[in-house]
Amino acid sequence: MSTIESLRPHRVAEELRRAVILTIRLTGTEHIQLQAAARTRGISLSALGRSLLLGKVPPPNIDRAFAQELGRVGSNLNQIARSLNSGVFPGEERLQTEIQALRILLLHVQKELRRDRQAHQGD
Repeated sequence: MSTIESLRPHRVAEELRRAVILTIRLTGTEHIQLQAAARTRGISLSALGRSLLLGKVPPPNIDRAFAQELGRVGSNLNQIARSLNSGVFPGEERLQTEIQALRILLLHVQKELRRDRQAHQGD
């Protein structure tokens, strides 16, 4: 049995909860720079600090409307794949529409990942 499995549910939450506070001193300018970097990434100052101190890149901030659209296109493509696997051709127009929508979304993801990477490298 793993360590996590051996812990009771409330203990697991307790082990994962961030309860330790790290205090650091900054100049006013440093503080403003860090706040701006966090705001640019759409994350909290704490999340930025953790990512910098632990060497982890925080996940990109994706807006809700984009995530919903990505889910819609993914669902449609999944339905098309099921149709094709069962021997039913869903129609070329529907395929073209969903493939084009997916291309647009992928370009958006690439652009956002590039922007996040550049912002992270600018630290």
